[in-house]
Amino acid sequence: MKILLLHNRYTQVGGEDTVFDNECGLLEDNGYTIQKLIFKNKKTKNLLLQVLLFWDTLFSFSSFFKVLRVIRKFRPDIIHVHNIFYTASPSVLWAARICNVPVVMTLHNFRLLCPGALFLRDGKICEKCRHKKFPIDGVRHRCFKGFAPSLALAVTLCLHKLINTWNTTVERYICLNEFAATTFKNSSLKVTEEKIVVKPNWTHNQYQTNNIGKQEHFLFVGRLSHEKGVPFLLKAFEKIGKKLWIAGSGPLNEKMKNLPSNIVYLGALEKGEVVQQMAKAKAVLLPSCWYEMFPMIIIEAFSVGTPIIATRIGGLPGIINHGTNGLLFEKGNEKDLLEKVLSLDDCAFYNRLCCNAQKTFKAKYTDTVAIDNLFQIYKPFMKETVIPAKVC
Repeated sequence: MKILLLHNRYTQVGGEDTVFDNECGLLEDNGYTIQKLIFKNKKTKNLLLQVLLFWDTLFSFSSFFKVLRVIRKFRPDIIHVHNIFYTASPSVLWAARICNVPVVMTLHNFRLLCPGALFLRDGKICEKCRHKKFPIDGVRHRCFKGFAPSLALAVTLCLHKLINTWNTTVERYICLNEFAATTFKNSSLKVTEEKIVVKPNWTHNQYQTNNIGKQEHFLFVGRLSHEKGVPFLLKAFEKIGKKLWIAGSGPLNEKMKNLPSNIVYLGALEKGEVVQQMAKAKAVLLPSCWYEMFPMIIIEAFSVGTPIIATRIGGLPGIINHGTNGLLFEKGNEKDLLEKVLSLDDCAFYNRLCCNAQKTFKAKYTDTVAIDNLFQIYKPFMKETVIPAKVC
C-alpha cells in the first residue's frame, strides 16, 4: 500500500511535527510504501509578500500543482494529511479530490473552527467561533497574530465551509480524543458524523517494569506559557511547599528566575532526558487551561509508570482515569491540586496508580496498537485508485 504523508511545518518545531515524523517511521517499519511531502511556513515583514501569503492561505496554486505532480509520479492509494496551514492551504485537498485519491486528515488542534486554534482567549476558554461560518470574533479579538493574519485565516475558513471543502475532499478525520470528536461533530464544519474517528497518539519509548527510582519531586514538562497553566502551577507550589522540577522553554522563561527553593528549573531537555526525568518523578503535572488534544507527555509518563495529575478539562478526563492511572483537579483550584498532590503520600494508593499507568500504556499506546489503529482507518480505502491521467 502506498501512502503520501503531507504536512505543513510551522516556523517553530512542535508536537505535530513529532507525531508526523513518528507516524512516517511507524508506517515504513511496518511495510507500507510512503512518501513525505512537507511544506514550510515563511516569516516575512515585507507588506507585498504578506499580501501574497494571504492569497496563498486561501488557495495556493503552487501547492495545488505540486501535489498534482507528486500524485502523478508516486500514485498513492491514500493521502494522509497532518497540517495544511498556511503554505500548503486547502488547495492540496482539492488536488487529491481531482485525482480521486482518498484523504485522511489528522486534526491536531481546533484550527478549522477557531483562528487561534486553541479555543482560548485571555487565558479563558472561548468557543464563540465554534458554530459560526465566519469566525468574526477571532478577527475582532485578533486571535491569530494580529488583525490582518486573523482576517486572512477567518476568510479562508469561511470560504472553504461555503464551498464544502471539508466534506467534499476528506474521507476521514482523525481526532485525538472523544471530546475533540464531539466538538467537531457539533460545529459549523458540518462534517458528516461517520467521517470522524478517534485515534490517540502513541509512543515507542521503552518502559520500566517497576517503580524503583521514584523520588519525591513532581515534574512539569512542556511549553512555558499561560495556556499550559505555568503561572498557576508556580503560585500553587510556592504555597504547597512540595518539590517541583520544571523542564521546557517558552514565552514565560523570565518567570523561571528567582524561584523559591522548592522549585527547580531544568531548562529545555532532549527527549531522552525528558523520559528519564519522568521515570524519576513522583508524578507529572499537566495544569493546562485549554482543551488539550493529546499531549505526548501523558503517554511518555505512562510508559515509565508515572501517574499524571491534570486539569479536569476538555479531553483529559477521557484519557486519564481519575483514581486509576492518575488524578484530576478542577481548573485553577489550588486547594484541589494540593489535595491531589498530598494523596500520593499514601504508598499503597500511589503504587496502584503507577502500576495502572504502565498497564494503560501497554494496552493503548504502543506502536503495535498504533499501527493496528491506522490500518483500521485506512482499510476502507485499500483499493486501486484510478487517477485521471489528463488531470494529474
